[in-house]
Amino acid sequence: MLEQVYSERMEPAADPGLGVSSLSTGTAAVSWAELDRILKMLGQSHVPLTIMRLRLAGAPDVSRFLAARVVASVRHPSMLCGAAENGTVLLLYLGPRSPGRAGGQIVAETMARQIFQAVRAAGMGPGPDWADIELSHRWADEIGSLSLCLAALDAELATAA
Repeated sequence: MLEQVYSERMEPAADPGLGVSSLSTGTAAVSWAELDRILKMLGQSHVPLTIMRLRLAGAPDVSRFLAARVVASVRHPSMLCGAAENGTVLLLYLGPRSPGRAGGQIVAETMARQIFQAVRAAGMGPGPDWADIELSHRWADEIGSLSLCLAALDAELATAA
């Protein structure tokens, strides 16, 4: 299934605003609609995935610009990254992992390292540009779509508070 996702993206998708090829970076930078399509396709399988959401604060135009720069800066072969119109960045980890809590912890640390490096590369640092960052380990068949994925993150955030 994952091979199908990547084989459909054989032609590098150039980002005209940033001049970055989504495949040459090592991460597939995808649109919000593509993320939804991929999650729906993966939702037919019982595979682990980890979701990280970074919400950026500030004016919508600035958030969208910063989110596009963060997405273009994420570089990991097992991650998909996209940005919404409101400046939200979603990072999905679909690669191999060790079993149990230790495996989840390693994935979480890898994703955090990637997002922090991308934020620095985008010219930002932790602080007022950040509104929130969340992470959730799920099974693809629990999620099934982008809206359910975001709802799962919202639910985990509510129970953690």
